[in-house]
This record gives sequence, C-alpha cells and structure tokens, in this order.
Amino acid sequence: MNLYYFDKIIYNGNINRDFFLYCCHKKKSLYLYILIHWLYYLLGIFFYKFELLFLKNYHKYLNKLDNIENITNEFYKKNNKKINKSYLKNIANQDIIITKSPRILIDKFINKENIITYELNSQNILEV
Repeated sequence: MNLYYFDKIIYNGNINRDFFLYCCHKKKSLYLYILIHWLYYLLGIFFYKFELLFLKNYHKYLNKLDNIENITNEFYKKNNKKINKSYLKNIANQDIIITKSPRILIDKFINKENIITYELNSQNILEV
C-alpha cells in the first residue's frame, strides 16, 4: 500500500487555488474573497483561531455561484491536462490519496474510494 498526496504530485499545482481563480474569472465579484482570504491567512500567522476560521470558511465563496456542478465540470475539462497520468496508472486499489481539497473537486479527477478528503456542508463550510 502506497500513500500519495494529490496537490503537486498527482495534480500539477494547487487545485484549491486554481479552482478559486477559475471561479473568479466566471464571476468577477468573487475577487473580493481574495482580500478576505488574505486577511484570514495573515491573522492566522499570529492567531491560531483565525487560521481555523480561514480553513473552515475558505470555500464559502461557492455560495455565490449559481451552478456548481457545471462549473466543476468545466474546470475539470480545462485542467484535466494537469493530472500526472503516470501516477494514475501506478495507483493500485489499496493505495491511499490524501488531499486538502473538498470531495466535489477531487471526484472529477480521480474516481477512487481510498481518498482522504473532506466534505462541505450545505453552506459550503468545512465540517469540523
């Protein structure tokens, strides 16, 4: 059994950042969340409470999007080329993939059961 990390190993880049910027291009008002994310990140360096809030509320911008399913499908079509195909060929059924991305993004790229990730609730907030 092997353990793989999704970002920068299987997916060439950071899928959370790429998806956020893709959504910003779709809906310009989401650029405001860059300031909010940056502020939470900066405060999180000094206060652990803000780091937790940043992680918990990072995907809250999804509430502003109309059809998340279509947007994730379009994002998959555009960024499927960033998947390292050689890793996917070598991943066995018992191998585990770890990611810091929500399941709605990862399921488009990899259809496996052995993925350690998280789910978002109905308000697109990380359940802790």
